[in-house]
Amino acid sequence: MKPGTSRAAADAELQRLGPEIDRLQPPAAGMTITYGTGPLQQGLTDSLRQPLLMLWAAVAVVLLIACVNLAGLMFARGARRRREITTRLALGSGRTAIVRQLVVESALVASIGAGLGCILGVAVLQGLTGLAENALDLWQPIAMDARAVIAAVAVALVATVIFGLIPALHSTRMAQAPTSVGTRTVAGAASHLSRRAAVVVQVALGVTLLVGAGLLARSFTHLRGLEPGFDGRGAGDYFGTLRIPVGSGRVFDDRDAAGAPGVVIVNQTIVREYFGGADPIGRRIAIAGMQRQIIGVVGDVQLKPGFGQRGPLAPMPLAYIPLTQTNDAMLRLMHGWFSTALIVSRHERHDRAGASADGGPCRSAAAVR
Repeated sequence: MKPGTSRAAADAELQRLGPEIDRLQPPAAGMTITYGTGPLQQGLTDSLRQPLLMLWAAVAVVLLIACVNLAGLMFARGARRRREITTRLALGSGRTAIVRQLVVESALVASIGAGLGCILGVAVLQGLTGLAENALDLWQPIAMDARAVIAAVAVALVATVIFGLIPALHSTRMAQAPTSVGTRTVAGAASHLSRRAAVVVQVALGVTLLVGAGLLARSFTHLRGLEPGFDGRGAGDYFGTLRIPVGSGRVFDDRDAAGAPGVVIVNQTIVREYFGGADPIGRRIAIAGMQRQIIGVVGDVQLKPGFGQRGPLAPMPLAYIPLTQTNDAMLRLMHGWFSTALIVSRHERHDRAGASADGGPCRSAAAVR
């Protein structure tokens, strides 16, 4: 927004322009479009929010497992130092001072862990960046900056307070409790109960993380074995380059020039969802500002869904139009808001007889998506 422009004023301006936008680009039947502003960060990361929250949840479970494990070690360490703590209390040392010392020791361990974690994060960030870009479709730069270090330190301090203070309080309380030979005291029962609770929590979190990792691996295996709907080895036009099967009708050719009647090719999902499975060849639909005749039906391709709940990969309703029958405004819109992909098949060098260098037939094709 312009400097000095409030969000309310921008919303009012968009609402004033909304009817004109709807007139130029009418919405689909039954669809209502509202216009307004939103935070830039939310708009840029809206599609990433859910997978990142799932990733953070997994990281939080791993952190909790580590903290519970360290808390159990602190309980055991406090039990071994019971005689030392009892002696210090008998000599007049206050319980607060001992608890403070134990918490400082825990904070030292947490600080060392946070430092090593930051160093390890910088070391493996380069390798994980490529994986995250492919898995989450990230385009923003990923780096270990001061905010990440501050967050790591803050998490270490919170973990120290929660998982270091409880064992410290428990150790000093155990040291103050009376001891007896051959009998089991209430403090001893409480010690066993605390350690057993820590073990139960750790096992429960571990099982949760293991089940989540198993489901993630199963989903990954399913997606790797999913038939994509095309063959990337290529052949003559767009559908031939990707070897998308043509079910009926024809593909684009020289007849579909700029001044020719508008044509469109649809996929099987459109036929199934909008035509009830009936043959749509010859029927007309309005798309990209003009009436177009359906001249062909092609197979589905597995894509990342843009709208609706269709899963991580699913066949989406797709309509293909020839590039020659698009106007300059539409091309500017597509190039401004979307990434244009060039799909080019391998071009093999061939001799005058038309054979390729390796003796096989030559082929060359290029297509624009």
